[in-house]
Amino acid sequence: MGMDSLRVISNRRLAWLNVTDSGNESSTLHKYDTEWKSIFALFNPLPGARQIFDLSIKLAQTSCGMCIPYYEYTEDRELLNDWAQKTGNEGLKKYWLEINQLSIDGIPTNNTAKNS
Repeated sequence: MGMDSLRVISNRRLAWLNVTDSGNESSTLHKYDTEWKSIFALFNPLPGARQIFDLSIKLAQTSCGMCIPYYEYTEDRELLNDWAQKTGNEGLKKYWLEINQLSIDGIPTNNTAKNS
């Protein structure tokens, strides 16, 4: 979850701002209309933003971490932002219409409705 796209709303709720990428795996959890506007206001604008996943957390578990390798953060990757800015709003809508009308499980995404 890079690109400053995750917000902790409470101790049991978080929101993830999904931006245009290749697939549209789980779009049935997204927010539209008033909910979209109020939750989207929590984020800095990202080019290609198409959905917000609003998640209620019931249980979280962690690994002991004893065999997980260490990784060092070096920098954010800007490739997706650069592509979305270059593509522009109309190009993103066209991409959504061509590529992202169904989730991976075959449910309609309606992801162009909020941007009409």
